[in-house]
This record gives sequence, structure tokens and C-alpha cells, in this order.
Amino acid sequence: MLLDTLSEFSDGQALSGSSAYSTNTLDLAGAGIAVADHAYVVVSVLTATASDLKAELQCSEDGSTWRAVASGSVETGAAGDQIVLDIPPDVFGKLRLAYTGTSMTGTVHAGVTLGAQTRKRIGDFAASANGA
Repeated sequence: MLLDTLSEFSDGQALSGSSAYSTNTLDLAGAGIAVADHAYVVVSVLTATASDLKAELQCSEDGSTWRAVASGSVETGAAGDQIVLDIPPDVFGKLRLAYTGTSMTGTVHAGVTLGAQTRKRIGDFAASANGA
């Protein structure tokens, strides 16, 4: 999984309370060239969040009215947990993440990538000699 510092929403961002927005907002207005037909947002828990954690990808045309376009969650928010969100093809304008949880602590990293990690092992794929 490759990440670019220019496409990060959060880089070691500390979470507290029950809600927070990503440190960075990405502006797609000037992005006239697309390198792939599919991209993901990957949120990685760096240090335990001490509660459930939900990440919601939001977009806005004007930077003041936001709408949710994707969301995901983890139950425990343990270090190493990841939330992978598909970025829908119809997003536009500005993007940000909204984090919510019961009583959040800990830190997260989040960014855009073209290839999200998978928990599958090589034997789980159909093309594998071990695949069924």
C-alpha cells in the first residue's frame, strides 16, 4: 500500500472526546488528471482509541456544507486496526474525515491510496495452487 504525504487526512492525529475532524482536508477541485478508476481511504489506528471508532468520508462543494459518501468502523479501536473506505466515483470538491466514538483517545493515520491492504493469504486466492 502506497501513501503520499499530499493525500493524507491525518498523520498521527490525536483523538479525544466523542468526535473530531481530520487535520487535513483534500481539495479535488484542481485535480484534473486521474491515475486510477478506483481509490481508497485507509484509516490506521496507531495507538488504541479506547473505544469503538467510526470514520466517515465527507465531501463538500463549498467547504461549509458536508455530506457523507462512505463510512466504516472498528469495534475496539485497537492499535493496528484499519478501516478501509471505497471512494465513490461521484465525489467532488473538498474531502475530509469525521471520526466518532464513545470516548476516544489514541492516534490515527489516514490517507488516500490506490491499493488497500488485504488480510487474505496467498492460498485464499482462486489462482493459488492451494485455492479451492
